[in-house]
Amino acid sequence: MLENKPERMSKVWLVPLLALMIGGWMLYQHISSQGSLIHLEISNAEGLEAGKTKVKSLSVEIGLVEAIELSDDYSKAILSVRIDPHAEKMLVEDSVFWVVKPRVGTTGVSGLGTLFSGAYLELKPGSNSKRISKFQVMENPPLISSDTKGLRLRLTNNANKALSDGAPINFRGFEVGRIETVSYDIESRQTQYDIFIFSPYDALVTSNTRFWMKPGVSLNLDAKGIQFEMDSLESVITGGITFGLPAGWEPGETISENSQFYLFTDEATILTESYDNYIEYVLFFDESIAGLNVGSPVQFKGIQVGQVKEIPYLKLAPNYQYEFQDMIPVLIRIELDRWRTTNNGNVEYWHKVIDRMLNRGLHARLKTANLLTGARLIDLSVQEDAVSDPNQLKLAQQLKVKIIPTMKGGFDQLEQKVSQLLDKINNLEIETTIHNANALLKTTEQSMRAIDQMMTNEETQSLPKEFNNTLVQANETLRSYSKDSQLHKDLSQTVRALEQSLRELQPFLRKISAKPNAIIFDGKPQRDPRLENK
Repeated sequence: MLENKPERMSKVWLVPLLALMIGGWMLYQHISSQGSLIHLEISNAEGLEAGKTKVKSLSVEIGLVEAIELSDDYSKAILSVRIDPHAEKMLVEDSVFWVVKPRVGTTGVSGLGTLFSGAYLELKPGSNSKRISKFQVMENPPLISSDTKGLRLRLTNNANKALSDGAPINFRGFEVGRIETVSYDIESRQTQYDIFIFSPYDALVTSNTRFWMKPGVSLNLDAKGIQFEMDSLESVITGGITFGLPAGWEPGETISENSQFYLFTDEATILTESYDNYIEYVLFFDESIAGLNVGSPVQFKGIQVGQVKEIPYLKLAPNYQYEFQDMIPVLIRIELDRWRTTNNGNVEYWHKVIDRMLNRGLHARLKTANLLTGARLIDLSVQEDAVSDPNQLKLAQQLKVKIIPTMKGGFDQLEQKVSQLLDKINNLEIETTIHNANALLKTTEQSMRAIDQMMTNEETQSLPKEFNNTLVQANETLRSYSKDSQLHKDLSQTVRALEQSLRELQPFLRKISAKPNAIIFDGKPQRDPRLENK
């Protein structure tokens, strides 16, 4: 009896099986070699083409755009991108994609190489370890990469102007950072700036650091004259931000990442908006205050002690129902921190100091700060002989406010004096004066005519000839007495003879003076004859 042997598989089947295995292995190799498929969302796919647009990182090709289609709500474009296997580690949560194409902006011109090669996607890998497959393509390339060392800060500002992203941040002329993003917060109504300070310059930023806007070109006309300043060309186009410590301030403490600072409009407002200790006074002006603005300085003997806060000051009484009696109220602040004394925070102490000055005659007046711009300031001075306007004092009592009396000054005093002079001129009897002057001119004209007639008379004309003859005779007479004339010689000889005679008479005159009878009796002694007979 024969046994049934199992049927063997034909060797023919080995060929398709082997082909199937090779095909599967090739399919696996193909799929695995293609890398991961990711999806990118972009607001505008201009310049991108499926199958042509490449994905690069540091100019090295790492992928290709396979398909471009619209999103379900038709608001965005969806890019299907195949990333090479060796670059899959770059697909982490904080990685960034953006389109590289020709751009002309405030930071310069970029992407000119794509004019011939076409636009492409650039990938900047992140440092996170979490893998994702969906990304948002940025409209503009990032200014600061995530691995750049430095410090990120946020600045807020209430100004009506805003800087653009990419604008430089300078410190004493050196570029030390950039503005990354600019946004406007509707709730706080403030402009917000996210900035980045490069290392090692981030060590310069401390708790007392102040930031302010720095225009590329600045022209200031103030009491010091004309000041012109110009920064780099980029700052001229985009503007910029600078920072530093106010004079005399301590650096303060170190700060942390994402700390917030206020961005001042200019350097001059840093100190004026940082003074917290102040006292306020109201000034009443009965003259024009043109040229005086909010922020104008208040000076005492040339030193700024405060600033103007409100013009006109309308919050003096409830419902603002009152009359100023033709006077304009101005609110000023005396900022105590400017004195840097131990009593800066003692408001009562400074009230007493100013009260003593008011008793001595403290007054305020307008003063021109710059003749070119017409800017004006408020000057405080002690005028012991000044008399306060009673209307101002009465109005201050009614409104219950502290005031500093005002007085006219500068050009207003000059204008007042000129006006008074003109009034005096107007009060003069000009017509009578002119009539008298005309009469005097007529009299003078008649006199001149009479003199002219006298000069034309023959007798008058002969007078100069006779006078000339008299002068000739006098000259001849004087010439006869000259040194070389005979008369002068004879007179000189006579004088010499007279002097000789006087010298000879001197002994005789001395003898007569000593013995008057010497003229009668001989000078020798005579013996008495009677005595001789004896």
